[in-house]
Amino acid sequence: VLRSYRLEGLTFQRMAGRIWYPEVGLGLELWQGRYEGCEATWLRWVDGEGRVIPTGCERAEAERLRAEAERQRADAERQKAEEEKRRAELERARAERLAEQLRKLGVDPG
Repeated sequence: VLRSYRLEGLTFQRMAGRIWYPEVGLGLELWQGRYEGCEATWLRWVDGEGRVIPTGCERAEAERLRAEAERQRADAERQKAEEEKRRAELERARAERLAEQLRKLGVDPG
């Protein structure tokens, strides 16, 4: 399906195996997936470890997902802090009620 050739001297030699361009530190591979709303086999750039180089849209989506996860984490932390504050307020009110009862009995809760 995909054939690549490299100019060596005055002739083109077919590249076997992985298509790699050391001059730019990139390779090419066939990739099955969705691109711009179309599911198909695409020619994609890959890095030295064979990882597909994300497109601008893919990078933007990854950033959006990262930001959403961070927002959810921050919301969870905020809710946890609010719950801890409510629990502390309840404990303080309970301690105040207990101290008031002790004072009514003539005991200094000091």
